[in-house]
Amino acid sequence: LVIEASDQLIVTSGTAVLEVALHKKPQLLAIKIHPISYWIMKKLIKTKWVGLPNILAQKEVVKEFIQSDASVDNIHAELELIISDQDKRNQQIKVFSEQHKMLKQNASEVAASTIECWLKAQ
Repeated sequence: LVIEASDQLIVTSGTAVLEVALHKKPQLLAIKIHPISYWIMKKLIKTKWVGLPNILAQKEVVKEFIQSDASVDNIHAELELIISDQDKRNQQIKVFSEQHKMLKQNASEVAASTIECWLKAQ
């Protein structure tokens, strides 16, 4: 309900980012976790992005602010850009629409392929 009522969102990592993308809502990702947890994750996970829309697209679609980058100033600046830059909004929505269509068509194949690519990157 909150997602549908929003024009743009600040989202944390996880399935919420994909859920917002499937609603075709412009967003940014901000996450801060305990430094020890972050250090462990960096050692174990060798992916360029944490947001599922970015991983699926294999490029940055949703700007990611992680740890010290998740500052009020950075988040504010990106949110202002999402609000004011119609091209940026439209680009995100276009990619989200493509991902939604792709995931609806052959969800299990896409999931398996994505997981396989992710595991190979490890």
